[in-house]
Amino acid sequence: MIKFFRKIRQKLLVENRFKKYLLYAVGEIILVVIGILIALQINNWNENIKEQQKVNMHLKNLASDIKGDIKQTEYRIKSLGNKTGHIDSLAEFFRTKKIEDLDNLDVFSRVYTYYGYRPFQWYRGAIDEIKSSGGLKLIKNDTLRSLITKYYAFTEHLDQDYQEDYDISMAVIRDMNKIINTNYPNRKDLTDTLYVSLRKKNKSIYLNSRAYREAKKLNLQLLTNDMNEIHSFINNLFNYKSALSIRRKGEFPRIIKGGKRILKMIEEEKNN
Repeated sequence: MIKFFRKIRQKLLVENRFKKYLLYAVGEIILVVIGILIALQINNWNENIKEQQKVNMHLKNLASDIKGDIKQTEYRIKSLGNKTGHIDSLAEFFRTKKIEDLDNLDVFSRVYTYYGYRPFQWYRGAIDEIKSSGGLKLIKNDTLRSLITKYYAFTEHLDQDYQEDYDISMAVIRDMNKIINTNYPNRKDLTDTLYVSLRKKNKSIYLNSRAYREAKKLNLQLLTNDMNEIHSFINNLFNYKSALSIRRKGEFPRIIKGGKRILKMIEEEKNN
């Protein structure tokens, strides 16, 4: 093709048809420019396809992570509902009791297992990969990109809240250890059996266990003779309950709502 065009140029020069030669040369330049522009457009088109494939992969992984977040947060809402309900029951139990009415092992069994909750284990693999690869800016939908940014900023806020809740729960446990004698030689077996009993909602598993019978024989006494110390412990439990209620009724539903909105938008992006 190049040889063909060269022959035409040479023929025009030999025939001294200079004007036609200039027009031809200009036309040839225009053709070359058009060819270059077409090549660039094809290259850009290919790059856009590659970028979109990368974005689609990121969004797919992100959707999987957010689904995992939603599942575990829904579990937390249920778990914290059980804990806050137990605190109310515990307060009711102690409300009319006198110190001489209380048995150490019974109080231990009612109180010992209900503080703290599992730390947040957000699924952050996809967002970490997106950030490290600069993939966030490839998401053309401004609303979706903003929602993703806000969602993970809120998970970091919840990490801080968890630490605050943990600190409160540790303070509650310290108060508990001031009123209950936990010095049972088989304490791990005792608490393990108690966990199983609570999980299966079958108190007889605990009451009929060897660990419970051996603990009962020891007849350990409460560390306090002052009912006010127990009521002070309950007051601190209510502070803890207040923090958990904020998570359960406000913040956890908010993170679920935000996650579901992102999932809906990712699905819409996939279908467009």
